[in-house]
Amino acid sequence: MPKPKLKHYLLSLPMGPDLFFHCYIMGNDRDLVERASAKMIDEVEKQICPVTMPLLAVTGPLTPPTVRQVRKVLTTCYPDAIKMLAEATDFHCTIWGMSRAHPDCEKLMKIH
Repeated sequence: MPKPKLKHYLLSLPMGPDLFFHCYIMGNDRDLVERASAKMIDEVEKQICPVTMPLLAVTGPLTPPTVRQVRKVLTTCYPDAIKMLAEATDFHCTIWGMSRAHPDCEKLMKIH
């Protein structure tokens, strides 16, 4: 039986006036977005501060051109992600922080 086509999502979480956390995920799990959202909030709480009322933007499934756009931002900011994405066959999740002032942050927010 052929594998179902992977679905891709972008999640964004504002953390104050100058910081956003983004999450790019791909997979086929029904609960993929819910699990990635929980993981994202857990990581932010570990590294930054408690998240009391998350205003999480979720967009997806993404179209192929939008997937390329998100991956370009991700790999520009984090070159190590190139290898991770190349090796991902049925699941991938990357969470990263960006300044609101970063030009790529605005590109990601426009996707939502």
